[in-house]
Amino acid sequence: MLLYDIPQSAFRNPHSGMAYVAVLVLLMLMTTLGLAFLLKAGIEASATMQRSESMRTQYLAEAAANHAMWRLLHEPTFPAGEDIYTMHTLGDGRYGYKVRRHTDTTFATVATVGATSGHATKQSYVLYVASAVAEPPPGMSQLVIAAYDTDAGGSDKTPKCR
Repeated sequence: MLLYDIPQSAFRNPHSGMAYVAVLVLLMLMTTLGLAFLLKAGIEASATMQRSESMRTQYLAEAAANHAMWRLLHEPTFPAGEDIYTMHTLGDGRYGYKVRRHTDTTFATVATVGATSGHATKQSYVLYVASAVAEPPPGMSQLVIAAYDTDAGGSDKTPKCR
């Protein structure tokens, strides 16, 4: 059936225009819902990636603290300088630490940083290193208690302890 074979009365039906508008409105709603879904999925994926990067940088900063504490306990000449950051590569990120050695009247301090391509995390540690008079457990040269700040923001007021 060709277009010119359709009777003209079919084009004058008042309901045919409403059906066309209803189909357009339905199409517009479906497109809007689809775009809203894609936007929400994209935002959640971005937030997940940021959370993952943040966890990786925190891990690197803690690895820096562990490395610095080990060197502080086992290397008598460590650190070479209090204002020098010692940087290392671990996986696809980097970590570094700066140490102020303890004395008989001061605590040791460690400032650490963990960094990946787009994020960085800083942590600060204050270490109590027991004197050589205290008897360390077998296999350890000295005892250490660490209190540190995770730099988690204004709501985190309690220092962590290790």
